Amino acid sequence: MAEQGGSRWDTPLIDEGTARVAGSVSASLLGPYQLPAAIAALHVQALRGEDTGWQQILTSGSEFSGAWGRTR
Repeated sequence: MAEQGGSRWDTPLIDEGTARVAGSVSASLLGPYQLPAAIAALHVQALRGEDTGWQQILTSGSEFSGAWGRTR
């Protein structure tokens, strides 16, 4: 992430994408793209790699895998 230069990111577009992910997750619209999108949303909220919410990513992954198994 250090090489990506978070100061150059398109913040309004990131905010829109994060809101869309949150909306689809809260509406239980689980599909094959929600987990990668949720992980990406967590990554962009951290300007440095070490600030990424890794525990939240692990928890989300477990929740999604359980839910995905029930919706297939």
